Amino acid sequence: MNKLYWTDYDKIAQDMAIDLLGPEGQILTGRPGDERRAAVGLGRREPIYHYPVSPLQSSYFFSLSQSIYGGTSEIQRNIVAERVLGLPRDQR
Repeated sequence: MNKLYWTDYDKIAQDMAIDLLGPEGQILTGRPGDERRAAVGLGRREPIYHYPVSPLQSSYFFSLSQSIYGGTSEIQRNIVAERVLGLPRDQR
């Protein structure tokens, strides 16, 4: 339940933050050597490819992957439905 809530909440919050930047949210404003300071939602993540993104843009991109790792949100919802709510298994 926590994973589902956090994934949905974080994706909505990051979408809103990028929307508030407007068109400037689409411009890569960081520098390849930028040091990311650890903060809630803006933790330091080692980039695979050194794109010049700002910490906010990096958090936005990371929020898109949260619904996939640790089990997709759809699978998590099925688990909650079957185990917590006692609903019948999804027909495959």
